[in-house]
This record gives sequence, C-alpha cells and structure tokens, in this order.
Amino acid sequence: MPLPPVPIVAQAAAFTLGCALIHTFRRYPERVTQVLAAIAFVLFLVLAVALIPAEVLEQESAGEAGASIASAME
Repeated sequence: MPLPPVPIVAQAAAFTLGCALIHTFRRYPERVTQVLAAIAFVLFLVLAVALIPAEVLEQESAGEAGASIASAME
C-alpha cells in the first residue's frame, strides 16, 4: 500500500519547525545531535519496513500459519 503524498506546505512547515527547534537549542549541540540521530534512525526503520514488498510479507505469514511454539522448540 503506497503512502499518500505529503502536501508541499506540510513539508515546508515541518522543515521550518525543525530549523526553529535546532536554532532554539543551538547551545546544546551534543543533545541536538543525539536527537537528530535518533530521529534519522527511526525514519530509516520506518522506510525499511514500508519498502518491504507485499509478496514477501504474504509468503512469510503463509509459512508461519502452521507453525506453533511447540514445533519451534523441537
């Protein structure tokens, strides 16, 4: 399922808000770096999961349909 496009105005507002927050916290560069790194990592994970083809997910769920915890322990 493709993600709906984000309107350009919302993208510009998010960018401006991010710039304003970075400017506000410029006295704490280490903290800003940690927060930006965490946001980048979460964004990477979200995109990685969103880009998994649907066929792969269907195959995985079909393969696990007959599996149980007891059979996995054997």
